[in-house]
Amino acid sequence: MISVYAYQVFAAGEWGIGLLYGAIGIGFIIGGVLAQRFQRYFYEVAASSFAVEGFGMLLTSFSPTIYVTALFLALSTVAGGMGNASLNTLIMRHVTPSYHGRVFALDATISNILIGLSMLLGGWILTMADPRIVGFVAGLLITIPSLGLGPVIWRTVRAGGNEPLANKNHAR
Repeated sequence: MISVYAYQVFAAGEWGIGLLYGAIGIGFIIGGVLAQRFQRYFYEVAASSFAVEGFGMLLTSFSPTIYVTALFLALSTVAGGMGNASLNTLIMRHVTPSYHGRVFALDATISNILIGLSMLLGGWILTMADPRIVGFVAGLLITIPSLGLGPVIWRTVRAGGNEPLANKNHAR
């Protein structure tokens, strides 16, 4: 969608692509740095960040200029970066260390498959729909599931306590 927004929506060409990818990169860097500042709130960040990411994508589809689009993409990736860091930390805390490799490999596999499928489907849909509509639907597809998943993460982690599973297993 970055290239589509840059070329088709804003007629900004290669410069626009660079601006939007730069905003994404800056957002991920800021998200990673901010995640460290929110160490005490990994559960809260994990439960809410993907909804913020999706909302940023929804706002991107309404952006009046490429600069506002860059701002919303940066906001979206700040939230996504914080969410990824928080979820990885929670996995490391709550999954027995001998399973870390398998869990992270599965996470990467699922993520890459979903990215590939969404790019394929998005490209196909772009042949029939306006780019802003496709962007809006993509934002909804991030936001709506995260609104359901966030409370599940919250309740699951809180119900199980904050003690990592690895420590619980060693206590037996």
